[in-house]
Amino acid sequence: MSANQLIILETLAKKLCPATKTLTLDANGKPNAINYGRAIKFHGKIYQPTNINELSHLLEFYADIPYALAVRGQFRDHVDLTKPIWRRKDERKYPKAPHTVCLMETALNWLMLDIDKLSLPALGFNAPLSQLDPKTVCDAIIAKYLPELQGITYHFQLSSTAGWFNHHTVSVHLWLWLDKPMTNPECKAFAKMVNARENQQILDPSLYNAAQPHYIANPILGNGVETDPLPVRSGLVKKESDVFSMPAVELTSAKKTPSQKSSIRSSNRPKMDYIRPHKLDDWLKLIRQTDGGIHDILLDITNWRANTGGLWCDWKSFRKKLETAFRESVRAQTDIVRIDTLFNSGEYERAVDGAKTLAKQNFWQNYSSHLVLSHDDTDIIRLNERYLHSFKMSDSVKTLVIDSDLGTGKTEWFYNNVIKDAPLGQNVLCQNPRRSLAKATALRFGIVDYEDAKQARTLMDYRMMSLCINSSLKLVNPKTPADVLFLDESDLIILHLLGGAVPDKIREELIYHNIEITRNAKHVICAQSLVSDLTLSFLKLAGRDDVIKVINTHQPWKSLPIDFFRKKDKALERLLEVADQGTPFLCPCNSSGQALRIFLDLNKRHPEKNYLLLTNDTASEPEQSAFLSDSNKHAHKYDGVIFSPVLESGNSIVSPHFQETIGFCSAAERVGTPESFIQMMLRGRKAKRMSLWVDPQKHDLPTTDERCAREAIARFDVAAKMIVQDGKELIAFEKTPVVDLAMKAKAIENKSKNNTDRVVYALLTERMGCHVNLVDSDLSDLGIEANKQGKQLQKEHYQAQVEKSVKLSPAEYETIKKNRSPSAKETWDMCRYRLEHELCVDLDGDNEAIFELWNQGRVVQSLRGFEEGLLNLDEAKVVAKHLLENKAQYAESQGFMTRWLIRRGIMESLKLSVDDDGNVSCSPEFKFKYSDLMSTWWYRFARQNLDAVNGSQVGCRIRGKRPSESEIGRWIRAMGIVLTRHNVDGTGYANKPLKEKKVDPVPNRHRQSVYSVNLDNMQPLTSTFKRRLAVGATVWASLMTKVMHKDQNVCADAIKALLPELKTPAGKQTVVVLFERLGDRFDWLEINEAYYRLAA
Repeated sequence: MSANQLIILETLAKKLCPATKTLTLDANGKPNAINYGRAIKFHGKIYQPTNINELSHLLEFYADIPYALAVRGQFRDHVDLTKPIWRRKDERKYPKAPHTVCLMETALNWLMLDIDKLSLPALGFNAPLSQLDPKTVCDAIIAKYLPELQGITYHFQLSSTAGWFNHHTVSVHLWLWLDKPMTNPECKAFAKMVNARENQQILDPSLYNAAQPHYIANPILGNGVETDPLPVRSGLVKKESDVFSMPAVELTSAKKTPSQKSSIRSSNRPKMDYIRPHKLDDWLKLIRQTDGGIHDILLDITNWRANTGGLWCDWKSFRKKLETAFRESVRAQTDIVRIDTLFNSGEYERAVDGAKTLAKQNFWQNYSSHLVLSHDDTDIIRLNERYLHSFKMSDSVKTLVIDSDLGTGKTEWFYNNVIKDAPLGQNVLCQNPRRSLAKATALRFGIVDYEDAKQARTLMDYRMMSLCINSSLKLVNPKTPADVLFLDESDLIILHLLGGAVPDKIREELIYHNIEITRNAKHVICAQSLVSDLTLSFLKLAGRDDVIKVINTHQPWKSLPIDFFRKKDKALERLLEVADQGTPFLCPCNSSGQALRIFLDLNKRHPEKNYLLLTNDTASEPEQSAFLSDSNKHAHKYDGVIFSPVLESGNSIVSPHFQETIGFCSAAERVGTPESFIQMMLRGRKAKRMSLWVDPQKHDLPTTDERCAREAIARFDVAAKMIVQDGKELIAFEKTPVVDLAMKAKAIENKSKNNTDRVVYALLTERMGCHVNLVDSDLSDLGIEANKQGKQLQKEHYQAQVEKSVKLSPAEYETIKKNRSPSAKETWDMCRYRLEHELCVDLDGDNEAIFELWNQGRVVQSLRGFEEGLLNLDEAKVVAKHLLENKAQYAESQGFMTRWLIRRGIMESLKLSVDDDGNVSCSPEFKFKYSDLMSTWWYRFARQNLDAVNGSQVGCRIRGKRPSESEIGRWIRAMGIVLTRHNVDGTGYANKPLKEKKVDPVPNRHRQSVYSVNLDNMQPLTSTFKRRLAVGATVWASLMTKVMHKDQNVCADAIKALLPELKTPAGKQTVVVLFERLGDRFDWLEINEAYYRLAA
C-alpha cells in the first residue's frame, strides 16, 4: 500500500444520495439546506498523488461531482473495486457480515483540517464572507490559530454552507501534504493539541478515522438558488514550502479491557534500535542477541531476504535457520510462548508474503526505469477503472497522455469524448502506425478512411479522418491546425517513424512534418499501454510541455492463467494438439517468417482446414483485409489465424470462436519488442487458455544513447566521421533533435531485446498481474537468476552439475575441446577439468567454500587479480609485453600496467606477502581504515588518471571525481581479498543492536570502521594459489606457455631473454616446472645451462 493513496468513494445512488448539501430558498426567501444523503454502498477508486499540486488537481476535479467523498484509510485485501463496497472499518460491529468491512487504518501523506464556524470579526474582517478573498481569510486563520502552517502550501475549500446562513462566520477545509506518512491517531492528537492551546475548538478531531467522510464536493444549487453565493470556493495557495512537518505530539491511548491486554505481545517490549546487516549470518547473530520486540526484526529480515536472495529462494531452509536463531535468542529464554506464536500462528507466513510483494514491486521499478509513471514535468491523474469513463476531456487540457492497460477502453473513451458529440466543423485527425489499423479505426468511428482521401491526389481538409502515419506527408497540411490530433499507440507510431518501414528518402521529412502537425494542433491525445518516455520526448520536440497524464492502474488481466513454455518443441506440440482436436485458435508470432513457417506446416498437416495467414505481405489481400476490418464478423470462418505484428494493436477479437491462443516470440534482433508481443497475445479477449514460447537467446545490444548512435545516424542524413580517441574508435556527428530521439528509441528497444524472456515474464506478472505457469522448466532456465532466484538454489544447482561430471585425463579433455558442439555433460566435464587441472582448484577439498566465489568466471578473476598484485615491476613488464596477442593492442597493454599498479599498491598497503613456498602471510595485528588508503601513492595515481583506471578493469569504475570507499572495497574484493570489520571507539558494531541510546550519536556517514585481512576466509584462494605455483599454473606459467605456444619453432634465445627478468623464487619454480612439462620441444641443454647460470 502506498502512503500517497487517496481513496474516493462515489455513492451508488448518486442523485438520490448526494455527498454534499443542497442549498434552497423557501417561499419567503429564507435560506435552507438539505443535508447529506445517507448512502450505504459506494464505488471505490484509488488515486496516487505524489505532492500537493497533484492533490489539489484531484480535489478541483471532484469538486463538481456531488456524489463523491474521500476517506483517510485504505481498502482491505478482500475488497474488489469492480463491485459495490461499504464504508465500514470495525469488524466487531458486523460479526455476521465481515465481508462488508472494507476499510482499515493506515498512515498517509495527506491531511485535511476541518475548521468550522470561526468568527470573521475576530479575524479582523467586518465585511461578509462573499465580499472577501478566501485566500486572505485562510491566511488570517493560519496567522491567528495555526502558526505551524506559516509558509506551508495548502489547498483550501470552503464548506458547502459557508456564508449561507451566517455571513460573518467562515467554515473551511485546509488540505496539506506531509513530509512523512502520519496515522489518524497522530493527526487527532495534533487537532486536540491546537484546541487545547486556543481554549476553543478550532479543528474537528472526529474527522480522523478510516471510515469518516471527507466531503470534497461543492454544494448543489437547489430550488430558488440561481448562482453560487460564493464566487470562489477552492484553490491552491503556494507558499515557500510544499510539505508540512507535523510537530510531535504525545499520543493519549485509551485504556484496554483485561481481555485485550497481553503480556507476551512484542508491542509491549521496547523496540530495538539496530543497523540492518548485509549477510544472513550477521542477521542470525543479531536475532540471537535480541531480548526485545521481535516482530519488526522479522519484517526486516524477510524483506532483506526477498530483495537480495530472490523471490523464489529456498524459503523452507530459510525458515529453519530463522526459527533456530529465534529459539536460541535471549528473548526465548524468558518468553518461549511468543516464539511459538511467531511460527505457528501464521505471522511468519504473512511476513514472507508481504516481503515477496514488495520485492516484486522493486523488481518492476528497476526494469521499467524508462516508463513515465513519475515524470516531474507533467501533471498526473491516477485512476483505477475497468473501463475509462470518469475523466472528461475539456478545453483546458491541451496535451493528454493516457497510459492504460490493454482492454480498458482507451479508443472507446476517445470516441465518446471527442467523436460522438463533436460540433459541426471540428477537425479531428486520427493517426495510426499501420494501414490496417487506420482502416479499422475509420470503420469503427464512421469517419473518412485515408485510402479514399488518397485518390483525390491533393491536400484535402477533411473534418475527421483516420490515416496511416506514412500518408500524412501527402494528405495533411500542417499549416492547417487540427482541432484534435489522436495518436493511437503513440510509442508504436514513433518507432514506426524511426524504423525501417519508412523509406529512407522521406524519413526525415516525414518526421519533421509530423512534429509540425503535433505542434500546431489545438489538442493532442496520446493513448498507449506501457507508455515510455519516447512519447514525452516526441511531444517535447513538438513544443508541447503542458502534458497531463492519465494513468489507469487497473489490471484487467489480473490472475489470467498463462502457460510459459521454455522449450519450443513443447509449445509446437501444444499447437499441433489443438489443431488435431479441431479447436479454433489464434497464433501470434513476432516475425513474419516464423508465422509463414507455422502456417505452411499446419496446411501440410491439415489441408482440409481453413487457416488464415496475416503478415505485412498478405495484409492487402481481400480475405485478410476483410478480417482486419471486422475480425469479429469473419472469425467463425477460420480454424486458426496465424499472424505477425500486423495485428499487434487496435483490433480486439471479442468473438468466443477462438478458444486457444498460442504465441511464439523469437529473440531475433530485427523483430518487434516484448511489449508489442504481449499486445499480440491479448488480441483474443475470450480465449479460455493461453500459452506462449519465448526464445531464451540473449543479446548484448547497446543500451545507452551514445552506443546506439552508429545505427541511429545511419537512417538520417547526418554528417559523421570515424575518429580514434585513446585507442578506441568513436563516431563524431552533428546532433539534431531527431537523431537524439532515434538514439533514445533504439536504447529502449535494445534494453528489452537483450533479455526477451525475462522482460516478457516481468510484463505478464508484475505489470499485468497474470498467473504464469512455467511448463517443462526449472527457474534457472528463465534467465532471471540475478533478480528472481535465490543464490542458495543457484549455488546448489551449479554444485550438483559439477559433482555429476567425471574427472578427465588431458587426452579426453583435448578430445572434447575439438568437438564443436559438446553436450551439456561434456561441457561440465570441461569445466571441471579446467577447475581442477588448469586452475588447480581442489573441488573435493574445498567443495563448499569454492562456490562462494559464485562461478568459474569469478574464480578466474579472483586468481588473476591476486596473482597480478604479486608481480614485481620486471615481471609486470614481461607480462605486458608478451602476454598480449600482438603489438596493435597497445591500449590493452597500458590497461594491464594501470591495473597492476593499483593492485601492487593494494598488496603493499595491506601488508600481504608470499614466501618461496607460496604461503601467503599478513600480520594479525595490522589494521587500517579506508581513510588510510586514501593517502597512499596508488590512490593519488588513480585520482589523477581516472580515465585510465576506468578502462583497466580493476574491479569497478570510478563514478565521481575520485575513488570512493565503496569503490576501493570493490577493487580489494576483485582480488579475492577478504576483510573483517572491527569496533571503533565503542560506537557499536554495525550489525549489533544498540542496547542504549547514545547521548550524542555519531551519524553513520561520519563513522569509520577499522578493517583487517581475514586469511582464514581466504583459505580456498591461498591454497589454490599455492597449488598453482607448485605445478606451474600461475600467471608466470601462463606467460611462458603463451610465448611457447605462439610459435612452435620459437628459438631458445627468446626463452633465455625472459629468464633474467624472472628473478623471483616463484618465477624460477615456474620455469623449472614448465621446462619439465614442455622439454621435448626445445634444445634444453642450452636452456638448462642458462638457467643454472642464472640460479648461481
